[in-house]
Amino acid sequence: MEFQDEMIIRYKINKNEKEIRIFNNNFINNNKNKCKIIYEDKEYEIKEKWNIDHNIKNEILEIKLKGINNIIDMSYMFAGCPNLYKFA
Repeated sequence: MEFQDEMIIRYKINKNEKEIRIFNNNFINNNKNKCKIIYEDKEYEIKEKWNIDHNIKNEILEIKLKGINNIIDMSYMFAGCPNLYKFA
């Protein structure tokens, strides 16, 4: 069985927010330095809060998680992130 090491997530942003919570603090602490975010072809460490660039087309935030094979527990990944909406 082949495992993928990346996952793409797309969310519709509440455009009144200047900063959003993408990941819950429990998720960050449990997976510190094991998973990275790729946004606009740049790699970042996972942080609980994210500054919004309101120049994002259609208010859709698209991030790629890299290194997801190292994540042990995803149960708190988006807990406490009320201003993000799953975008199909």
